[in-house]
Amino acid sequence: LGAHLDVDGHDGAGGIALAYLNDATQACYASRFNSSGALLWGPVQYSAGATDGCNGGWMPILDGLGYGSYNQTSGPDALHFVQAINMANGALVGAAVNTPNTSSSQSGWTGTIHSPAGGGQSNPGVIHAHFYSGGTTLTLARVDSAQQVNWTATISTAGGQFAEQGLGMAPDGDSGFYFVWEDSGTKHLNAMRISAAGSLYPGWPQTLSSSLYINTQHGGQGNGYGAFATVQTASGAIVAWADTSGDNAVIRAALLDPNGGGTIWNNQFDVLVPGGGPGCLHLDNGDLVLSSGPASTVIAYQYDNCVVQKALNAVVITPGGQLLDGVATPFSGFPSNVSNHGAYASAAGDDFTVGVSISSSARPPGPCSGSSRSSATSISPRRTPCRSAIRDRPGTASASTC
Repeated sequence: LGAHLDVDGHDGAGGIALAYLNDATQACYASRFNSSGALLWGPVQYSAGATDGCNGGWMPILDGLGYGSYNQTSGPDALHFVQAINMANGALVGAAVNTPNTSSSQSGWTGTIHSPAGGGQSNPGVIHAHFYSGGTTLTLARVDSAQQVNWTATISTAGGQFAEQGLGMAPDGDSGFYFVWEDSGTKHLNAMRISAAGSLYPGWPQTLSSSLYINTQHGGQGNGYGAFATVQTASGAIVAWADTSGDNAVIRAALLDPNGGGTIWNNQFDVLVPGGGPGCLHLDNGDLVLSSGPASTVIAYQYDNCVVQKALNAVVITPGGQLLDGVATPFSGFPSNVSNHGAYASAAGDDFTVGVSISSSARPPGPCSGSSRSSATSISPRRTPCRSAIRDRPGTASASTC
């Protein structure tokens, strides 16, 4: 299904639309489900045939249209397509649009984020982005609801290197978007704001952190990338990440300044310590997520410090960057033979559901024995959040789905 980049297929009616690759046919499909999990329509094939992959997997939705994207290789080029889909019935809108081609011999990343009408654009649409791993250029194109390519652009990072495991995107509230990335060379966390016309705003890019916490730099194992996430809130775009303080990981978040001044606020919310000494704290790329409600934002992050073993913490913060309550630990005590696969967070008003996906082949017999499952609990900023540990007991399915 791909990565969560603040575009997660919410249909505005309590349901969700998902785009995904059929492994048997290599074609891209989409389905829409209502808030009770019932299928409204789909699967609908939105690619012309077999593909080289469905980019991202999530489907950005705007003004009743969803946008799926995919790759098809022809000769030396990787052809990138965007297809609009009517969310009411799953019907394809027009033909797929080919955005700028790239070399098929280089690995990289492509993604799509919604772009409302405004900022000089008459129709709503999506902005399609692409870069090569280790490259310094971001290639962009905007496709609107009439299936027209409005513009194409390239933006240089002036020496900063892109890495496909270290990036984030969030709308800027003015039809453009923020692009946040970890420089694969310096390991700095950077951000830039791009307009609805494909131009870089004055004052960007900005460096948010020059000391990301990276496991492999502290004697631990991992993929060599830092943990961070982006989300659009009522106050603007917020970025959260794990910073370094000695051998500790410091959970920080910042509200980006749309005028190019860097950040409006940049605050610390939690400190994770190794517990068993250097190399014992594990917090990897993908282990930290954000979700936002009308008047608050939750940061959820899973980690392992060799004392509490594997755990999930969460903090709820105000638009002004203040901690509403203490740090909550909804889950803790997962044994060392349990593998974590990602943290999750979803908003319902200003209440949040946070969860973690786990798997273990050493679990006692039960409904989820030897398989992956996910666990979730609720946190409300108006009440004392889950301060006592809520454990997902092996062999039970009361808080889990297989």
